[in-house]
Amino acid sequence: MDFLKKHYDKILLAMAFVLVIISGFILVRKVNNLSERLNQPDAVIASPKKADYLPLDTRKYVNALGAVQHPSVWVSSATDLFRADTNPDRVISNKPIAYLRLEQLPFDLLFKAYSWDAAKEKAFNLQISLRDLKRTYFVTGVGDEVKDQFGDTGYKISKFERKVQNVFNPSVGHNMEADNSELTLERAGEDTILLELGKVRLRTESVATIVCQEDPQNEIQLRRNQSIICPSNTYIIVDMNDKQMVIKNLNTGKEDIIEKFHGITVPGGAVAAPITVSPRGGTQVPFGGEVPVVPGGVSRSKGPVHPG
Repeated sequence: MDFLKKHYDKILLAMAFVLVIISGFILVRKVNNLSERLNQPDAVIASPKKADYLPLDTRKYVNALGAVQHPSVWVSSATDLFRADTNPDRVISNKPIAYLRLEQLPFDLLFKAYSWDAAKEKAFNLQISLRDLKRTYFVTGVGDEVKDQFGDTGYKISKFERKVQNVFNPSVGHNMEADNSELTLERAGEDTILLELGKVRLRTESVATIVCQEDPQNEIQLRRNQSIICPSNTYIIVDMNDKQMVIKNLNTGKEDIIEKFHGITVPGGAVAAPITVSPRGGTQVPFGGEVPVVPGGVSRSKGPVHPG
């Protein structure tokens, strides 16, 4: 026992050394065995484990959603919208633009702010935001149109009424000024719109879907007073209804009426069996914006286009 106590550390060190030597031999042996297996020509490589499930093909669902969002256009082919056939009953359009459909889409109006001249008791610098409320129009005063160098909304401020009163605010314990001023917007052919300061007013507006002759696969949505380059002339949408639209060539000043497309007719007045052609997009055009359309299906903006 005295011997073990005196040489305890040395004995442990010797045992550890022996274990290290044994582990080294075992490791060298395993490495050699692995090298021999890899060098054998008929070595079997384990195949990767198969996934427990197969990836889901989502293309049919994406296509279905796309068809719902952008319904197919009932034409025999996109180019047939403008093809001058020898049969006059099959001539769809000899216009630069084809009018496909009309929708009523929601948009927002907001009377955002104004300045007040107390001496003249007159409002000026009225701020109005449209649609996504990211674009603001600055209007000089009552009677002026809501437009700027980038676009014309077609609206005009016809009336302003300042409504300011002191209202007790319990959170601060005293009266505070509350401004509920109102302005009235009007646009030709529509009812007037009353806007209260700081309150969003939801409306609907007419939006036409068209295609340009040089790029009939690219659907574009336009509103009144919006313009499009198609491609050598610039056209503005003057008016639209469920049957036709009026466009104006800004290069020549000439107005033209485009009938809404209702399908292809064949001799005898029957509607030919159509082949559906899914549109590429339904391009959204900012209010008052301009979307030039060029051959090859490329749409590019000309100058600054601001959402409104």
